Amino acid sequence: EHCSPRDVDSPVYAWPADLVSGGDWTSCDGYVHTVFLKGSDFLSAIRAEMGDSAFFAALRDFVERHRHGVVTTRVLLDHLENWDSAELMPIYLDYVAAYGRPPDAPRAGRAV
Repeated sequence: EHCSPRDVDSPVYAWPADLVSGGDWTSCDGYVHTVFLKGSDFLSAIRAEMGDSAFFAALRDFVERHRHGVVTTRVLLDHLENWDSAELMPIYLDYVAAYGRPPDAPRAGRAV
């Protein structure tokens, strides 16, 4: 479980870095907790919604189609939703909204 209070869409320059230390990578307010761990929570929710087989097939196809390219989150979500008609936008909105509110507040679109 992650402990970062930062929003997942914080700009990358929100984390100071210097030539010696590389910045804050391990504290709760660090880049790892904010981006990598929260990001893995999001992908786990998408995988649970789609199922393992569809999720991994869709990701393999996505990588093949977009190898060496630059894509947006919307392009990835559209691809995953079109793969098996999963409704993934609510998961994404919940993920983004979840980190801009107190931890005990109810999540959008979910029963309390």
